[in-house]
Amino acid sequence: MLFSIIIPVKSINDYVRETVPYIQALTGHEWELFIIPNNVEENEWPKDERISIIDSGRVGPADKRDLGAQKASGNILVFLDDDSYPDINFLKIANNYFFDSLKTNSSLS
Repeated sequence: MLFSIIIPVKSINDYVRETVPYIQALTGHEWELFIIPNNVEENEWPKDERISIIDSGRVGPADKRDLGAQKASGNILVFLDDDSYPDINFLKIANNYFFDSLKTNSSLS
């Protein structure tokens, strides 16, 4: 299962710089990260092909999330703020939740 993580921001700031290593440390599942600032900004993590910076223009967070969702190729969308610091097992726990939900719902049919 691929998780698409989307972070809407005005600009890449110190919170984002602190958050990205937490995301890079996530274990258990594949992920891609979309950081969506207002303006074109350099990708500070060019060696990590899972990280994309997509400028949105001056729009609100909901529009930025929509843009990220359009670009995402993951099975599950994860919306974080720039000051979110997910636990290393976050995706593993989320996967278990969704997998268990799918099993439960399919057995009800």
